[in-house]
Amino acid sequence: MRNSAAAQQQVAVAESQVKAKQADLDYANLQLSYSVITSPATGWTSKKNIQLGQLVQAGQALFAIVTDTNSFVVANFKETQLERMKEGQRVDIR
Repeated sequence: MRNSAAAQQQVAVAESQVKAKQADLDYANLQLSYSVITSPATGWTSKKNIQLGQLVQAGQALFAIVTDTNSFVVANFKETQLERMKEGQRVDIR
């Protein structure tokens, strides 16, 4: 009877250790999820302000995103150039 009680106590201790380790694992996974950076838009990065291995704070600007949708170009042409332009005309942008 005495061995049975000791064994049950050891099982209870082992179960509590398993629960503690599971809590540690859950916390580690939560911390890992904070290391993933997701973008609110698709596009290209520009004005990169971060270096490999640098620690960052929440809310710190790392780079700018140039979206690949709804792009437009603001251009200032001379009046003499406008006579050769038509609405809807194809252009090359470099």
